[in-house]
Amino acid sequence: MAITKPFDEHIEEYENWFEINRFAYESELLAVRALLPQSGNGMEIGVGSGQFSEPLGIRLGIDPSAKMKEAAQ
Repeated sequence: MAITKPFDEHIEEYENWFEINRFAYESELLAVRALLPQSGNGMEIGVGSGQFSEPLGIRLGIDPSAKMKEAAQ
């Protein structure tokens, strides 16, 4: 069974990290975008709150944390 308690209980802190560290987030987003296939099909495993899937246009994702899945929707 997955241990998701930290992610279930600290979604706001998780989201804030991306704001506080905007340069690191945007840099990682550019790196991931450069490696994605151009097919337009894909799935993010460990989608979290959707911080990457949304700007990358990934429409399908899974995550062991129910709270994070809710945030991603």
